[in-house]
Amino acid sequence: MTVSLTTRLPFNLSSVIVSSLEWRDQAACKNTTTSNFYPEKDEITHAKKVCEQCPVKQQCLDFAIKNHEVHGIWGGMGYRSRLRYMKQLKQTRPPV
Repeated sequence: MTVSLTTRLPFNLSSVIVSSLEWRDQAACKNTTTSNFYPEKDEITHAKKVCEQCPVKQQCLDFAIKNHEVHGIWGGMGYRSRLRYMKQLKQTRPPV
């Protein structure tokens, strides 16, 4: 099936993308240097401290998981911590 550029979607895709990223405006890290969240092993503590007080910590973590981020601190967690978190979520979900 070929989809033309004039095919109408049942929703406005651009508004979905924009609204899903609006949480970034409230992020505690929005005015900090991005490199702080892609730290060397001995610099991870600073990034995690910023995340501790962040009002959108969960949205940040969810974004990283949904987008398969393998680098950086997202929602207060590095990649390995996110993997453990996802494993815990799978184990605590009730069977469908």
